[in-house]
Amino acid sequence: MEKLSMLTFFLVVTLMTTGNEMMRVNAFQCIEERQVFNCDGCNLVCQVAHFRTAATGRCYSVEDDPATARCFCFYECA
Repeated sequence: MEKLSMLTFFLVVTLMTTGNEMMRVNAFQCIEERQVFNCDGCNLVCQVAHFRTAATGRCYSVEDDPATARCFCFYECA
């Protein structure tokens, strides 16, 4: 029972954090998906593409598989 309670707690905290982050991102920043071959260069790709703003890149992949890499650039909207 204790394991279930801890799992529920972490799930709720994760959902709250993700929801707050998405609201903040949607209110102040634009999001753009970029094609990358692996996650290593995601941040650099975003910084070059949006050099006039403080762009940052976040990359997501399934089990570190380069074929599934998705790079999202977060930058200040014009």
